[in-house]
Amino acid sequence: MNIRVTGSRRWSGPWIWGFAAAALVWLVILAISGQGGGQTVSLALSLAPYLVIVGLGQMLVITAGPGNIDVSVGSVISLAGFVSVAAASATGSAAVGILAGIGVGVLVAAVSAVAILGLSVPPIIATLAAGLVASSITLSMANGFTAVPDPGLRSALNLRPAGVPLLALAIAVLTVLVVALLRRTVYGRSLIAVGQSRRAAERAGIPVARIIGSTYLLSGALAGLTGALLAAYIAPSADLGTRYLLDSVAVVVIGGTLISGAARSRWACGARPSSSSCSTDWSTSWAGAPRRRTCSRAAWCSSSSSSPAGATVPHLCSDAIAHRDRHHH
Repeated sequence: MNIRVTGSRRWSGPWIWGFAAAALVWLVILAISGQGGGQTVSLALSLAPYLVIVGLGQMLVITAGPGNIDVSVGSVISLAGFVSVAAASATGSAAVGILAGIGVGVLVAAVSAVAILGLSVPPIIATLAAGLVASSITLSMANGFTAVPDPGLRSALNLRPAGVPLLALAIAVLTVLVVALLRRTVYGRSLIAVGQSRRAAERAGIPVARIIGSTYLLSGALAGLTGALLAAYIAPSADLGTRYLLDSVAVVVIGGTLISGAARSRWACGARPSSSSCSTDWSTSWAGAPRRRTCSRAAWCSSSSSSPAGATVPHLCSDAIAHRDRHHH
C-alpha cells in the first residue's frame, strides 16, 4: 500500500520547529553581540561540524527504537582524541591517527553491543559502563601525555575556501550520505523498521540483532572520528567530549527524531519518498497506536522490495502481518 505525502505535509514536520528556533537564536545572538552575521555564522561553522558528526551517530542509535541511546560518546571522543594524537605522533601520519581514533570508537561500541545483545543489558547501562571504562583509560593516558596534534591535519581543519570551513563542507556531504543510507539502502530501511516495531521486524525476517549491533558500531566510529578531528583542532584533554553527550541528544531531538525511535520525521517513515506511509501526524497518545502499526507494516514490507538481497522478505512480511492480525483478534 503506497500513500504519498503531500508537499504541504512534508514541510510541516517536527523538524521545522528546530530550524525556526535556531534561526531565532541566531537573530538574538546578532542583536546582542552587534557583530556581522557573516562573522557569527563563520564562527558557528567552525565548531558545529564536530557536533554534527557525533549527532549523526546518535541519531542512528535513537532511530533503532525505544531505549536505544549511546551515552558513551563523550568518553569515546576524549579517549579517541588521545589515541589519535599519540598514533599520529608515533607514526608521523595523520591518516593513521584518524583511523586509530575511529578504531577506538568501534572497539568501545563493540563492548556495548555485546552487552546489549548478548547479555540483554539495557542500552543506557551498557553504554554508560563502556564509557566509564573509556574514561578510566583516558585519565591514565592524560597523565604525562606529551604528544602534540599533527600540524598538517590542524592546518587542513582551519582551511576556509570562500570563507567557509572546509570541514563544514565535508560534513555537509557526510550528512547527505547518511540520509541516503537511511532512505536508499536495505540497512537504512531495516533500521527504521526495527525502530518502529522490533517484534514486527523480526517476523518480517529482518536480522534485528545485526542491524542494532552495526548501528552502535557506526555511532562509535563517528564518535571516534569526532575525537580524532577535535583533538587535532584544539588539543587532547580528559574532558574533550564531555559537552557532546547531552548536545548530541539535544541536536537529534531538536532535528525531529522521535526519542521513541523509528522515523526521524515523516520523510523517513516510508521506504522511499514516493511511498511514505505516514501521511498523518505522529502522536504519543493511545489514538496514535494504529498509525504506528500501519507505518511499521508499510515500511518493513517495502524495505527490501527493491533490492535483490531481500527478495523473499515481502512474502515473510505478508505472512507476519496475517499472523499478527489473527493473534490480535
